[in-house]
Amino acid sequence: MMSRPEYFYGLIGVGLSICFFSLDLITPLGIASGVPYVSVVALGLLSKSLRLIALFAVLAVLLTTLGFLLSPEGGEWWQILLNRFAAIFAILVIAIFGYIFLSRQLQLEEQIQKQADTDELTGIASRRYLLAELEARLLEANRYRRPFSMFLIDVDHFKNVNDQFGHQAGDAMLRMISGVCSASIRKVDTFGRYGGEEFLLVCPNTDSSEAKLLAERMRQAVSEASLSGRYSDLRVTISIGVASSHDWTESSYDLIGVADEALYAAKADGRNKVVVSTTATRELLAHRGGH
Repeated sequence: MMSRPEYFYGLIGVGLSICFFSLDLITPLGIASGVPYVSVVALGLLSKSLRLIALFAVLAVLLTTLGFLLSPEGGEWWQILLNRFAAIFAILVIAIFGYIFLSRQLQLEEQIQKQADTDELTGIASRRYLLAELEARLLEANRYRRPFSMFLIDVDHFKNVNDQFGHQAGDAMLRMISGVCSASIRKVDTFGRYGGEEFLLVCPNTDSSEAKLLAERMRQAVSEASLSGRYSDLRVTISIGVASSHDWTESSYDLIGVADEALYAAKADGRNKVVVSTTATRELLAHRGGH
């Protein structure tokens, strides 16, 4: 399916092609009327659409050929053939080299985007991508009044691991946790590294009870996992703070704050725990604390 910019450029390209073809039909064959079609192919390159480049090139060659067959006679035969072949050659050169150039440019842009969206150490989503996804999914949940939850996950005693066994052990532990947690979540969820030893999970269409079950499954999976190689004796646990949407008015800032407080409560309760909270719970506790 075409995007809106593709559709826009497509309409312009087809419209120009029809205009050039109409002029070609009333122009004697001796005049190189096929050359303007090059600008239509160039328009496809400007649109950054490989599909439009190919489409415009085929259309341009087809109309140039039809113009040769239908236009009024005029000029020497060798001049007519030369003009048409030159036009078709120019169209194909622009289309082929433009297609190759744009393909490489789009691949490079995709690679750069992927690097920006991926955490280098663990290979999961980056903080930038996580926050953008959280904002988008929460906006969708608030608009359609759907349940929504998010997790903040922290590795217990991670500083001690770095201090006692070195940063290589810490990095190996983060990669292991990333793999275990990624295997525990659903396809609709977005999991990534929030920063340091903290991870964040975005769970659309998930209420607090479902979120708690998922969080417990992740916590248990990590506690039962082990590192490979020389760090195989190391064991790790995680604490999880879960924030669930309450009244479809929360911002991402609100939910992160709720999840952070729930995570703090989980660690204060001895770590290796899951605590679920909502903005309503926080408001109720604050109200009670004020009296």
